[in-house]
Amino acid sequence: MARNIIAVITGLFVAFLATYFVYNINSSLFPISEDINPSDMDAMKEYMSSLPIGAFIIVIIAHIIGSFSGALTASKIALNHQKKLALFIGAFMLVMGIIRVILTPHPIWFMIIDIMVYLPSAYWGFRVFSKYLNTTK
Repeated sequence: MARNIIAVITGLFVAFLATYFVYNINSSLFPISEDINPSDMDAMKEYMSSLPIGAFIIVIIAHIIGSFSGALTASKIALNHQKKLALFIGAFMLVMGIIRVILTPHPIWFMIIDIMVYLPSAYWGFRVFSKYLNTTK
């Protein structure tokens, strides 16, 4: 049980770290202007509408990589219930993603695609682990 808890904590840490890493790449490619106040929703809405589609694609890729890597990590560390723990990572990331799109203005197409990637990516992380497990036996 303790090892599964460590698996979830480590999986979430890896998911957030991987997502943050890709976000940083996105921020360097599409930097926010210093005169924009992130707490001003009108300014953020205007900024978001000025971003090219590539900026949003990179964010979606960040969420795919985060959910995948977190679920894969949790699956590798856990003693049992690997699939459930991997999907928990994906569900947690999904909830965080929903909160983010509610609090920050995003295009509708992005919100729809974004909320659809977390659980499949986490399941994919579990499947990669289970294929690895089956080839090492």
